[in-house]
Amino acid sequence: MKHTHPHVIPRRQALRKLALTAGTAAALPLAALLANSRTFAAETSGKASKAAVKYQDHPDGASFCANCANFIPGPTSDSLGTCLVVAGTISPKGWCLAYAAG
Repeated sequence: MKHTHPHVIPRRQALRKLALTAGTAAALPLAALLANSRTFAAETSGKASKAAVKYQDHPDGASFCANCANFIPGPTSDSLGTCLVVAGTISPKGWCLAYAAG
């Protein structure tokens, strides 16, 4: 006489499936965040637009582009420079939401 047993999943296989399901569930919010950050970046340069980071050509108190870690200075201290994060030319006296004390 042949015994029939319901399909039993080995514990190791069940744990793998559980880990995969949990990892997928955790990745979904990350995927949404990455999709939103892509719209934040300027399409041509991969940098954020000035409007997106609320760039202004004057400082915010003691915070200004010339002392930001993302600022790449121009040839002189008063020349326009560029930024690792924001597209376009940047005033050393400007400021935006991407400011990072350098």
